[in-house]
Amino acid sequence: MPLVGKMTGFEKAELTKFLPNPDGSKHDYYRMAELYYASLGAMQ
Repeated sequence: MPLVGKMTGFEKAELTKFLPNPDGSKHDYYRMAELYYASLGAMQ
């Protein structure tokens, strides 16, 4: 969240925290952030 908090121009942010796999093993990533912008220009 510290990096997302510094960003501007996005309309919505969705954050995902990955749980361990059913066998208990961990995923390659711990969290994922998806940022939504009104247009390509707003993103750039």
